[in-house]
Amino acid sequence: MSEHLGISSEAVSRLERGEVGLSVTKLLRLADLYGCPADELLLAISPRPQDQGQ
Repeated sequence: MSEHLGISSEAVSRLERGEVGLSVTKLLRLADLYGCPADELLLAISPRPQDQGQ
């Protein structure tokens, strides 16, 4: 994944831990890597309104 995104493995680890964000360009590259729309990735990591407060 780090090679596809053009970042170091340490940067990937920081992304996974939520310590840093992801640029739109890198988000699109990640979506390309996994063969899915970028919004699907965003919805997978963001709480949905119906999930809040439960």
